[in-house]
Amino acid sequence: MAENPSENDHTTEATDALPVAQARAKPPLNEPFLLALASGKGGTGQTMIAANLGVYLAQSGKRVLLVDAKRWGRNLHTFLGIPCPVLTVEALREGEAKQLDEIFVPTPYEKLKLLSGIQETPISAGEAVRPPFLDELKRYPFDYILLDLGSVNSFGMLDHLIWSDRSLLVSVPEPTAVESTYELLRSLYYRLFKTVERAEETGAIVEKAMMNAKDLGIRTPRELVSAIRFFEPDAGDRMAKRIEKFHMHLILNQARSNAEGEIGQGMISVCQRYFGIRISVLGIIDHDSAVPASIRQRKPLHLVQKDAKATKQIEQIAHKLQSQDFKDKREETER
Repeated sequence: MAENPSENDHTTEATDALPVAQARAKPPLNEPFLLALASGKGGTGQTMIAANLGVYLAQSGKRVLLVDAKRWGRNLHTFLGIPCPVLTVEALREGEAKQLDEIFVPTPYEKLKLLSGIQETPISAGEAVRPPFLDELKRYPFDYILLDLGSVNSFGMLDHLIWSDRSLLVSVPEPTAVESTYELLRSLYYRLFKTVERAEETGAIVEKAMMNAKDLGIRTPRELVSAIRFFEPDAGDRMAKRIEKFHMHLILNQARSNAEGEIGQGMISVCQRYFGIRISVLGIIDHDSAVPASIRQRKPLHLVQKDAKATKQIEQIAHKLQSQDFKDKREETER
């Protein structure tokens, strides 16, 4: 697709309407707000976005913890201009530290700290289980915790995504990235589905629907839920409502034109039709030469080029993260 600068302006993209949030229990007012960032593959710019959002929130006066929760290739420290942390979460298991705050790493930015690593517990292939690591993180006095999960490829990582206060999915408008995003959403859906199935005790109904899939014309996960409604209307309605409460937000990075920016809306439309999961575009970040320049200098975007388009777009996303509409419209019921 040819690049046309005159068609490449997503700074004021109409993405302000943020639907009601995911089906998490509403946390206490003084509890940190936990955001999980994930992608279907590497190379989407997810860590760059996490680092810049963390710095911006901290410089807005918020107490922020950035967690480099990737299994491999942890490099959040590089984006912050600091050395690789000597101690990671693994230090707790090895007896080098007794609690997490002993391994929080100061950064050049006041109110911003870094934690490297993640605690994963043995996980079954069945329902999603709330990771104890999230509760441990929330014990500390932060306003925001940003969890950089990288490309999610395990049940444990999916659970961190499901049980965070908000889930942010990062992708780029390229065929391989879009395909990987769909694969991640498929895995996420089935993990969520198994959790709801067990909570509603509908295993027998699901099995019956699957045995009659051909006759019932079941081709998509959404149609499976409709078939469950056919056999047990009340149980099917409950399952559908619980799945619909789950809500993700998409950040589309490296868009070179308005046409590429519109790919995000296409992804949302397909996912809603196929899975029935609600996704909304949180922001679009244009392809911008300021981004590689900031990475080379190991500095956040606004310190390298404060008027760059990508800088302004990340600032807009940070403003949305702080809005009451984004933070407070949460369902009161547990999944």
